[in-house]
Amino acid sequence: MKTVWSKILVMSVALTQVFGLNPLGAAATVALVVPERDPLDYRAARIRLAGHTEPGNQVFVNGKPVKVYPTGAFVDLCSLEVGANTIIIEASSTVGAASTSLRVHRLPPLQSTPGDVLAIEDALMLPEQDLDLLPGDLLEVRFKGTPGGQAFFSVGEAMERIRMTETPARSDGDLRGIYTGVHRLRPSDQLSRQPIRFHLEVPGLGEMEKSSQSLLSVQSLRWPRTGEVISPDAYLAAGLGDGRLGGALLGIVPLGTRLELTGRVGDLYRVQLSPVKSAWIAKEAIKPMPLGSPPPRSLVGSATLQGNHRRDTYMVPLEVRLPYTLEPMMEPPRLVLDLYGATSNLTWITQHLSAEMIQRVSWEQVEDGRLRFRFDLKEPPVWGYSASYEGDSNRLVVTVRRPPTLATPPASPLQGLTLALDAGHGGTNRGALGSLGTLEKEVNLHITKRLASLLQARGGKPILTRQADESLDNAQRVLDAIDADADFFVSIHANSVGLSVDAARSRGTSTYYRHEPFRALSLSLYRSLLQLGLAPYGNIGSFNAAVLKRPDIP
Repeated sequence: MKTVWSKILVMSVALTQVFGLNPLGAAATVALVVPERDPLDYRAARIRLAGHTEPGNQVFVNGKPVKVYPTGAFVDLCSLEVGANTIIIEASSTVGAASTSLRVHRLPPLQSTPGDVLAIEDALMLPEQDLDLLPGDLLEVRFKGTPGGQAFFSVGEAMERIRMTETPARSDGDLRGIYTGVHRLRPSDQLSRQPIRFHLEVPGLGEMEKSSQSLLSVQSLRWPRTGEVISPDAYLAAGLGDGRLGGALLGIVPLGTRLELTGRVGDLYRVQLSPVKSAWIAKEAIKPMPLGSPPPRSLVGSATLQGNHRRDTYMVPLEVRLPYTLEPMMEPPRLVLDLYGATSNLTWITQHLSAEMIQRVSWEQVEDGRLRFRFDLKEPPVWGYSASYEGDSNRLVVTVRRPPTLATPPASPLQGLTLALDAGHGGTNRGALGSLGTLEKEVNLHITKRLASLLQARGGKPILTRQADESLDNAQRVLDAIDADADFFVSIHANSVGLSVDAARSRGTSTYYRHEPFRALSLSLYRSLLQLGLAPYGNIGSFNAAVLKRPDIP
């Protein structure tokens, strides 16, 4: 019997060492939540950790003590060496300890090509995507290779040995061996899907040639051509820049809009709006029409301004659906509508007295193919504005919403207001992940429902874009709020930070808006949140989130 108890005691000691158990059965546990898996190819010099243990425990990351919050949560930012890294996270209490680990492989930063090796590398090579260009366009190329050489590029038989320049290094840390070149395409530079051939000559090492993976086409007979918008969520971008929230937005493009296409870069078509202005649109949003289809053009002969108790409308009949931009000005309050492909043949503008927000309409033929309407607005600023085509017609309708009428005391100012509340994310889109494993989509929904109850108790009419854990299209959330004629749209989120950002120093509350007329409302909300004692994170404008792209509703 003594031998049996000895074995049980030894087993108990072993379990204590492995699982952090104490002889009474209590345990110290530690869970690493962020990152969720071992990053294999990680470039940043630091990585964020987030996890949890029991409240009151101590946590050490590679032997360094880390703050444990009252909930048991902890965060840290670890420095990484190039190559393999093992991070040990330990939790301990007065009765036991536990540990877990994370393995991170950090990729080395980009280095200059060694001067004793003849090479043209794929890294940093331009162009990165297939190009369809026209004579007059500027072709820009680049590669990284052995420093101190002479470089040239060629394309097909039309362009031979065009000299490139090595970018001088300004400091010891700058990359050397970066060669760039430009060429203004000529009418004779006709090509079909040809690679860029790079040629490098280095004294003492010889010479070599390498072709790009991307292909260049210059075919004057293919461009310009007309395309028709086939996506309900299409928008024009100002340039080729990209990011997590997409490129800079020029405006929404309705279904059926005709566009003049003048080239392609990767998956983006170039759109010629006017002789001096171009834009970009996703290839998947466009159906190219047969070559020889007429370009999008229309005369504008008349227009009508009228209003009702909720909004003013300005209607412009067109021959085809043309692209447009609608931009606000704050001082003086004004909207500016640019119609691309339009030429004025205006003989009258009917203006009914029922219009209140739009005080005056004027027009100007800014340039060939661009007709501008200016709408001088009544104070206060507009409560939403938009432009769209009516039904299946080619009649463009500009809408300016009137501000809601607030109830007078002693009634609540929320009395009768319809407030669209959007619990961010949901369903398969879980959002951020908290240190305790909490999902942002759940936090957002809980706050949204609580807020709806508070607003309803004060006379408001809240509507929720989602009532449960479901996947919803972001654009549709806003369209539902617009269809419900909501007075406000508020999307609620619990944001996190990037994997290389210090979470312990990133905190606070913030508000966001995309369109300048809504800045005052966003700022007012932000100041009210700060009065609750929350730390400031900022009032962020020009925010390109999907739910903020439409200006129909503040």
